[in-house]
Amino acid sequence: MPTALYLGIPEDRFWSMNPRKIHPYSQAKIMWRKEVDEISYYMGLYNYKALGVVLSQAFAKKGSKTEEYYDKPILTLIEEQEAREEAERLRQVEAVFAMLEGTYKPK
Repeated sequence: MPTALYLGIPEDRFWSMNPRKIHPYSQAKIMWRKEVDEISYYMGLYNYKALGVVLSQAFAKKGSKTEEYYDKPILTLIEEQEAREEAERLRQVEAVFAMLEGTYKPK
């Protein structure tokens, strides 16, 4: 019973359910915990970067370049990097096909 309450199943519904109906609740709880963990991870990255920026600016010598904070959300930066890498791979494949088309002559 405590597990059912932890999963968010009301007590009155719990007694009319079988274990197969409880399984999706436990899977949803696992998904929720993973999401919270990922959010916490990214919050830690943002805090780490913010602290690094502050310390960089506080202890930098005059005229030296200091660290800057993200100009976009981390996930957006990751998605943009992956899109650039995919475009580069596609460009390389197209270059190979263009080279092969130029040298290959059907009989």
